[in-house]
Amino acid sequence: MEDQQELIEALGFYYDHPVALGHDLLGIEKFESYQAEILQSLALVNNVACRSGHGIGKSFTAAVAACWYLITRPYSKVVTTAPTFRQVRSVLWPEIHARIRKAVVNGQIDMLSTQMRIERDWFAIGVSSDDPVNIQGYHSPTGVLFIVDDGAGVGDEIYEAIEGALTGIEGKLLVLGNPASPTGKFYRIFTSEQRFWKTFHVSSVDS
Repeated sequence: MEDQQELIEALGFYYDHPVALGHDLLGIEKFESYQAEILQSLALVNNVACRSGHGIGKSFTAAVAACWYLITRPYSKVVTTAPTFRQVRSVLWPEIHARIRKAVVNGQIDMLSTQMRIERDWFAIGVSSDDPVNIQGYHSPTGVLFIVDDGAGVGDEIYEAIEGALTGIEGKLLVLGNPASPTGKFYRIFTSEQRFWKTFHVSSVDS
């Protein structure tokens, strides 16, 4: 009972400290400053987005966010998506696997190629963005985190489905991608809708 109480208290601290969780529970030695800022912002606000060039560690940051949210919120859900399921399976989820392999709590998490599950209703999952139905139906009393990788390639209807899923529940949305198009939701996040978001712009030369 004493050990369990210590664990509950520890997770209570990490609830708002994803960078500390990365260091202490995931075995990460160093974050780039912008990675730490993105993660800490996600702890403080509900909508966070980052546009950048290639090679700055967006998928690494998203993987840490997924692990942090799932571990610190019992019976929460994390839903990750990208323009294609190949991207979900081959880009973000290998990063999640790499983080969990080194995690202090890895023995308590069941891993599949695009799933990590602590209990039946406490899990993270990767889904494709080819159909809004894939996004719907994820609810939790302790919160849902949606992560959109390569956000410029995801259609507006998917963002609308995510916003609908988040209505009336505790939840967060993290969107990352390259600014590949001057139209669409990802573009508007950094222009006409920027007041609703905490946004970041990271140059590849900073990596």
